[in-house]
Amino acid sequence: MAKLSSVNIKQYRSIETVVLNFPKDKPLILIGENNTGKSNIVAAIDLLLGENHPSFKALEESDYFHRDPSKEIFIEAEFLDGALYADQHKKIIFSHIKNRQGDNESLVLGSYNNKLYLKQPDRASCMVVYISADRNISWQLSYATKYTMLSKLMHRFHEELYQREDIKGELKAIFDNTKLTFEKI
Repeated sequence: MAKLSSVNIKQYRSIETVVLNFPKDKPLILIGENNTGKSNIVAAIDLLLGENHPSFKALEESDYFHRDPSKEIFIEAEFLDGALYADQHKKIIFSHIKNRQGDNESLVLGSYNNKLYLKQPDRASCMVVYISADRNISWQLSYATKYTMLSKLMHRFHEELYQREDIKGELKAIFDNTKLTFEKI
């Protein structure tokens, strides 16, 4: 599973420039006053690594720094050594700018500055769950689709468990013992 080591965001929403270095084996916690950009940092990570490919997202005027669409949006995610994204990329870059013809152009680049189009299984190698400001947590804690936080978490848990015969046997023994206890009641 890919784990972030750093994120570099430029010219996205209220963020002129920010670089976040993620602690190894610990969560990153963003604390601050309202309207300081915490949600925009998370939205930028979701734009790059979330469920949908970034080039499918129609950016709005409010997505550009100072609402200026002539500025390039740049989001770069780097991953820990040994935890490569889609099994081959140490970093992923999203760049969005108007080209010479005035059309919007979005690029996603990999470690070797090659254009990328990552399929859903590749995108799943770095689990990102973005719970937006509307805080629809009840939907995220349901099995409504395979994209809810609970569904993604349980899928990861099942994949990991499936590979560990020792733990599978231990859990089966605990389940069988629990079942016997309930049958006595």
